[in-house]
Amino acid sequence: ASTRPDSLPSRVEWVQIPSSPEGLDLPELLDWCAKRNLHDVLVEPGPKLLGQMLKLGLWDELWVLRAAKPLPGGLPADPRNLLPSHPATQERVFGTDLARLWRREL
Repeated sequence: ASTRPDSLPSRVEWVQIPSSPEGLDLPELLDWCAKRNLHDVLVEPGPKLLGQMLKLGLWDELWVLRAAKPLPGGLPADPRNLLPSHPATQERVFGTDLARLWRREL
């Protein structure tokens, strides 16, 4: 968003992060967070941001929740097969959905 959303409570700090036509510079954004002692960042990405974060190795833990049936008009979570190739560390079932956790191997 280019302006503070009206629905955002006043107690919440809103910061506009500069971007280019190519999008955000994710390593720079994470450096910005670290300089402000923001060390835990939760991201709920779409396929494009997920792909960038996986490709650049900008993650420590990755939860992927998959529905039993594809949603109408939905997008694949990993259209470029970038999810980790090593087995998930943990799996949980939520109703008919399956959640998998990967921890990045350092």
